[in-house]
Amino acid sequence: FAFLGASGRRCAASGRGGATNDLARGGRRALVRLERARRASRRRGSFVRRVAITGIGVATPIGDDLATASEALREGRHGIARCDAWAAHPEMLTRLGAPVHTDVTRWSRKVTRTMGRVALLALHATEQALAQAGLREDELTSGRAGLAYGSTHGSTAAWEKLALTLETPNALLGLGSNAYLKFSTHTCAANLAVNLGIS
Repeated sequence: FAFLGASGRRCAASGRGGATNDLARGGRRALVRLERARRASRRRGSFVRRVAITGIGVATPIGDDLATASEALREGRHGIARCDAWAAHPEMLTRLGAPVHTDVTRWSRKVTRTMGRVALLALHATEQALAQAGLREDELTSGRAGLAYGSTHGSTAAWEKLALTLETPNALLGLGSNAYLKFSTHTCAANLAVNLGIS
């Protein structure tokens, strides 16, 4: 999930989240905590500025946009499927997963050369959020926009390639210079900031 938030200076923030219903409940709890913090800060003589969500984008097993994913949730569709490719790992006892089928091939090589799948899915969701928020390119590159993006880890395929490379003698010579940018934990924030011109 990608969210864009705007305050008085229209700063932006993005992050990944859970299902839409959980988002709504979490949003209400966050507003309650924010109101408590605002009251406490006023007592201390400071002030907490509110942030409004102005755009949302998603890449999920049940839809590549908010409308599709929301409809699937209302209809009880889950996106869980059998993953036969996992049979190559006999120690993995499950064959059930929830694959995301979002098309991540529509960008040029110039845009994607430092991105693994995690960053590509983040770019897909962020483009939706930006379009919904109505933020222009000049606003993003003005120096007044900020970017915060949470990603637990980078792309698994890039990590796997690195691990297999380390097991092979003298194989580091074939490891691409962009590999780290694909599997690093901050792959989303770094790649999106460069791609969107946020400094």
